[in-house]
Parts: sequence; C-alpha cells; structure tokens
Amino acid sequence: MAAYGSTLLSEIRDVKPLQALRSVRALIANPDNTGEVFKVIEALKGGSIARAVARMEATPEGRELLRSKPDILPVLSDRDALRAMPEGSVGRAYLKFVESQSLSADGLVAASEEAPRREGNSPDERWLGCRLRDIHDLQHVVCGTAGELCLLHSGAFIIFGESPPGDNTVGSGRLHTLGQLCRCHSW
Repeated sequence: MAAYGSTLLSEIRDVKPLQALRSVRALIANPDNTGEVFKVIEALKGGSIARAVARMEATPEGRELLRSKPDILPVLSDRDALRAMPEGSVGRAYLKFVESQSLSADGLVAASEEAPRREGNSPDERWLGCRLRDIHDLQHVVCGTAGELCLLHSGAFIIFGESPPGDNTVGSGRLHTLGQLCRCHSW
C-alpha cells in the first residue's frame, strides 16, 4: 500500500493542470496549433506512458514492438508509397488528410518540440512517446476527427488506457487498443 501511495503522489506531482488549461485555452483560440496539443499531453500524462509500456509488456505483440522499436516516421513520410496503396486504405486516407491540411510527419516532430520533455524515461517509454507523437495525424484519420481538441478527447484512451466517458467514436469498435494503432504499418 505504501508503494502505491508513493507512486500515486509521484504521478500527481507530474500532472500540471494549469499548464494544460493554458494550452487548452490557446487551442480554443487557435484550433490548429498542434504544439499546444503536445503541451496538454505532457502536462496531463503523469505516469501514463509507463503504464502503457507495462500493458505492452503484458502481450507478445507489445513485447515484440518494444524489442524491435520500429520507426513509423519513414513510412508516414513516403508519400509515393502511401499514394500507391489501395483506395480506401488507412494509408491513402492518411495521405489525403495530411495533403488536405498541408501537414507532414516531420512538421509534427517539430511541433512536439514546443512541449517541455520529462527526463528519466526508460528507452521503451521514450520510444512509445515518440511513436504516439509520430502517429498523431494518423489518429485524426482513424478517430475521424479534424480538430485538435476533438482528437485530445477521442484519443485520450490511447494515453490513459480507456475510452473517455461518453465517447461514441472510439468505443464503437473503430479502434480498440494502443497495440492496434501502434501496429499500423501494413495498411
């Protein structure tokens, strides 16, 4: 019980609700300010990445992903390969989304640099944090949301491990687990 209380206190100390509120206000003022999304996530994630890694370690597929640490950035950046995918595939839908919004996977990496990073994460936690960042625009496609605030709501289950209360998009069977979204390589 003492270890749980210590962990809980550590996670509470890591949560920064005022920073999150400032970033949400900035997002309301400018819904396309992706850098603020990363500030909200960083401010509220507490120990959620460590818990997500633990969930991944509990499955053979998750352990394999953590072992191999595949980099999805080159896949998401290869527009010719995405264009060659079948119409109706996730890859083509992703390409349509990023082209219609004038976005790039590398631009997302740059936007994420606006958020301060926590030190002391394990290599697995760093990889998963980068993976979640890299699939941010893919989450827009899979969750069916264009705005950043909508994605924070629909995508919250990915970080926190469960669907947000009252969520009809994620809970409808379109996407069920972190592992499904992390495995989106062969679309």
